[in-house]
Amino acid sequence: MSVGTIESQTDWQDETITPKTIRLFEQTVLRCDYLFSNSANVKRSLEANYGLQSEIVPTGVDTEFFAPNWNRPANPRPHVLFVGALRAFKGPHVVLDAAQRCPQSDFILVGDGVLAQELRSRAQDLPNVRMLGTLGREGIREEYRKADIFMFPSRWEGSPRVLMEAAASGLPVVARRDYQPESVIDGSTGFLAGDDAGMMVCLDRLLSDTDLRRQMGRAAHSHVARFSWNLITREWETIFTRLVSAHGRV
Repeated sequence: MSVGTIESQTDWQDETITPKTIRLFEQTVLRCDYLFSNSANVKRSLEANYGLQSEIVPTGVDTEFFAPNWNRPANPRPHVLFVGALRAFKGPHVVLDAAQRCPQSDFILVGDGVLAQELRSRAQDLPNVRMLGTLGREGIREEYRKADIFMFPSRWEGSPRVLMEAAASGLPVVARRDYQPESVIDGSTGFLAGDDAGMMVCLDRLLSDTDLRRQMGRAAHSHVARFSWNLITREWETIFTRLVSAHGRV
């Protein structure tokens, strides 16, 4: 018995995925006896592109490690955080666009990738941008805890771990609705925009309203508790017990 998990859409819009990688995926994971997707959108993508069924088990987040610092002093200027690979589909350039539009706020980018040099060159002319490169787990946690808003313009995802980490840290999220992330409730825990212009409108609302940021951040922290690893691991335990039993080994 073999079990495979799918954590991204399978229409392969990531420009870094090579044909060789796709063939390996098709010859290994897709031949498993049981398939699991980490979101409803990933499940639909697997069905549409390969005609295969799967069960949904969400990605988990460590809600004890990623937790808010509700009592920290307010930032003199709002901090907007992006965490992710510096690749085109992730939209880090959109964060720099936002920084250019919003000179009274500070924008922090955590991550590295093929666009790093290009983005750093552009950021030299943006005094309100800090590019921190790759950080360890504790360093990323501290950036979440110091931020006011999490901005994630990615167009192609499965169920992004960073959205859950940001929510667990008490941050309202501005993301795109392209992949319909279950970790964000539009209008409640943050905003899901249809395009980059929409993201700017949503960001402006949060930057101009401290109370809204606080309200959505608390709602995000409450909502993401349903994705705690403490719950998700129990779900996996139940599934593996069921599968082993079905194969006559219990």
